[in-house]
Amino acid sequence: MTMKRMSPEQIAIADMQCRVFRNAQKKRKDTPVQCARLFKDYDLTGYISDCYDLLHGSSHQNALEEIEDFLHLFHREASPLYGRFYNYPWFSI
Repeated sequence: MTMKRMSPEQIAIADMQCRVFRNAQKKRKDTPVQCARLFKDYDLTGYISDCYDLLHGSSHQNALEEIEDFLHLFHREASPLYGRFYNYPWFSI
């Protein structure tokens, strides 16, 4: 089986996805499974890929803040599913 080589941009996107995932997991105090469910349910890896050109100019922490804003503005129903969303000071408007 031959593996397709990733371009430098694809590697950078994957790196950002991993770092933002880990930062979100630590910040929310979630298990890896809980965080993976959040990323899957709201296609956050796709969001990072689609918005990479805008997100990569800042730190991974700023990218996480952008994702938090995205969830808060467009997916408010995430609150009852993941319980602790609005209890964090970093997740309020």
